Amino acid sequence: MFPRRASLCALAVSLCFAPIEALVPIALAQEREELEALRQTTVRLIELLVKEGILSQQRADELVKQARQPVPVASADAKPGVPPVRVQYVPEIVRQQLRDEIRQEVLATAKKEGWVAPNILPDWVNRITFEGDIRLRSQSEFYPDDNDPLFQPLNVIQSNQQGRPVFPAATPDRQRLRARVRLGATAQITDQWQTGIRIATGSSTEPVSQNQTFGENFNRYTIGLDRAFLSYRPAERVEIVGGRMANPFFSTDLMFANDLSVDGVMVRYQPASTTMGFAPLANIGAFPVQEVSASSGGDKWMFAGQAGVQWRSEGFRARVAGALYDYQNLEGRPNTVGSTANNFTAPGFTQKGNSIFNINSADPTAAVLYGYASEFRIANLNAELDWAFMGSTRVVLSADYVRNLGFDQQEIRNRTGLDISPQIDGYRLGISVGHSRMSRAHDWQVFTTYKRVERDAVVDAFTDSDFRLGGTNAKGFTLGGSYGFANNLWLTVRWLSANGIDAPIVASLPNVPPKFGADVLQVDLNARF
Repeated sequence: MFPRRASLCALAVSLCFAPIEALVPIALAQEREELEALRQTTVRLIELLVKEGILSQQRADELVKQARQPVPVASADAKPGVPPVRVQYVPEIVRQQLRDEIRQEVLATAKKEGWVAPNILPDWVNRITFEGDIRLRSQSEFYPDDNDPLFQPLNVIQSNQQGRPVFPAATPDRQRLRARVRLGATAQITDQWQTGIRIATGSSTEPVSQNQTFGENFNRYTIGLDRAFLSYRPAERVEIVGGRMANPFFSTDLMFANDLSVDGVMVRYQPASTTMGFAPLANIGAFPVQEVSASSGGDKWMFAGQAGVQWRSEGFRARVAGALYDYQNLEGRPNTVGSTANNFTAPGFTQKGNSIFNINSADPTAAVLYGYASEFRIANLNAELDWAFMGSTRVVLSADYVRNLGFDQQEIRNRTGLDISPQIDGYRLGISVGHSRMSRAHDWQVFTTYKRVERDAVVDAFTDSDFRLGGTNAKGFTLGGSYGFANNLWLTVRWLSANGIDAPIVASLPNVPPKFGADVLQVDLNARF
């Protein structure tokens, strides 16, 4: 690319000192003026190419020096006996044709390569970048033969304000075709300010999944605003973000589902991608989970902080971080007879697994409404080792551990009347080998994880939605692989096998089944643009 641009410069410069064929006595004042004008034009062109970064300053100085050398022109008082200086005479029509041809070639090259095109596009266009992806999925769900039959009333009892069942029914095996589509834009407002938005498919009442299931009578998909944020960088490695954003914490799907975005404000300190050796990292933020009426005074929040260290050397990267996620007002509170004052404590969304109780149990005539039995204040330790052992092929080892420090057996007994044993730990171990990002044809990756997440280890609403079809109180493994068929086009196959750990805790309900397992096969065709 560079030699071609430089050749254009050389062609322009050569017009300044090509020989002109003419006899010495011929007056060439007009030619001298035209050559001087052409020389000045060439100098300006060279200066422009330096400004655009196409030519080095040293090379440009050499060209300018040549361009400014005087052109030998015959004078009327040439000395007798001295051979006349011959310079080539270029007719005006030829010179105009050369200028037009050079101009067209330069503009065509500039348009094709995008290296010099002033005033063609407005400035704001160059400050916006777009990205998107689409995923088509075939999902098969298999229920083991030894699943315990569910007590029928559980299929109709509402567990939360959206009316979702407490547990899924052990239905016959299920086959679904699904799609996920996302489109985002990021705009650089100033050197320090940035904004971004993204739209995505998915239900407006299910924050952990952006999948859209086929088979809704050919109806249109639901599209929602998945991200909308402003970002400010007061220093090189410090970022302040407000709005709806991607999960800002170093975490896995043990804590938060991959499709989950969060609302709030946060401050982040991240080392530069080129920083070698040890470097600190930190995140702190406040995130509203559910806003309720002012009279109740029970807005639900997640306050979170994370601190860790990153170590990087040639071919290696390691990260270790500890975090605390403190949820406020998430636990259920019982209503008194005839009152609905604490209805807001029922979760706005749940999956399954956490211990729950009927907050209207004091009033037999009131509708059943469930709330969380435990409070949640979750400590999390996360570690990852990334090793590039063969070119772009990488081995990534990860370990994630959580413990719910907010579980208080005596406090739960006083508030709910339930005597619940603590099951408050969870962990996830994973390994992947291959390319970290499917970008080119023949990129590949294989991966496996083992996960065990006890009943009240994390908030079941926000954890992975695929493992045992969502929620907690689950253990099992994931195995899969990806292969790139073309640039930004790849296939992923994933098998998830999980069973329940113990009987769910649901107050005042008999015959709660001790076991519910589900195996899931996902075949994804992914495209990124």
